[in-house]
Amino acid sequence: MRSARSRNLLRALAAVGGFLALAIGVIGFAHTKHGRPLLAFLPGMGRCPVGMDVAWTPQQRDQARAHALASVAGEALATQRPALGFALGTTSRAEVEAWASQHGVRCETKRATRFACSAVPSAATTAGLQLAEVLFLFDAGDRLMAIDASTEALSAAEAVAATTRAADAVAAATGGAPRAQGEATADYLQGGTLRQLKRELRFANYRAVISATNLGPRGIRVRGHYTAIGVGDSPPSG
Repeated sequence: MRSARSRNLLRALAAVGGFLALAIGVIGFAHTKHGRPLLAFLPGMGRCPVGMDVAWTPQQRDQARAHALASVAGEALATQRPALGFALGTTSRAEVEAWASQHGVRCETKRATRFACSAVPSAATTAGLQLAEVLFLFDAGDRLMAIDASTEALSAAEAVAATTRAADAVAAATGGAPRAQGEATADYLQGGTLRQLKRELRFANYRAVISATNLGPRGIRVRGHYTAIGVGDSPPSG
């Protein structure tokens, strides 16, 4: 009879194998004609390492981004598109740069459309905790279109509280109901490597995904991804 240690090892290897298969599949699709726009949104894949990168104009990049996000759009329109205290589709690049200067946040430009910041203090955003990294994405008109933010390692209880608080804030602002994945308890989240708690809100013009993931020895990290969907649009008034 197999020992408990052997069974746990086999389960861990199976989980890693499944994750790698999924990752390889996504990257493979991203190198096809229809999936190529996704390269711009895969971490570390801003430029294709096998010579398939495309020299897009800012307007073409905006169109490709809108096309790639269409598959995750909801049906109703969000009247607000909040993101850590900023307003997607409305906040300008100049305003983000002024915010960074005001709070003494270290940032650098990553290409013309990306602005990356690190060690963002809790007082600088509505997240309520320090953020390890925050990436701002702008469109051709220098309007803020997406934010991707992540924390340092947190305790399971802190991660659950942060994820729930962020999702509730978006729900209150938009009137939407989060799609839930995983139990919002510390016991659940610390139950094993790759265990994840996720809350997602989808609209026709906006998407927010807040998740807490158990990364094993690297700790539990919370990530918030907020994105405007569409090109050259603004949220409806109401």
